[in-house]
Amino acid sequence: MLPLDEIRTLLSEHDDPDHRERPRDFEPRAAVRRFDLLTGALRRRFGPSVRAGLYQDSSACGRCSVPADGTGPPGDCGSS
Repeated sequence: MLPLDEIRTLLSEHDDPDHRERPRDFEPRAAVRRFDLLTGALRRRFGPSVRAGLYQDSSACGRCSVPADGTGPPGDCGSS
């Protein structure tokens, strides 16, 4: 593990100085837009089994999941 002063230096270099919980160039609207595109693509591919939601904490903007039983038979890549 890095020494505490090196960790602080790294965080200071990369975090937004006014919002330390996110990277310096983080754009919330752009992140939500990209998340919506991803969620849409997953729902088109895997249907209603996709679960997704936005939230904000220090390491994430949203979360999505596809249960194993929603992905189809093993080896099926869904190519049509």
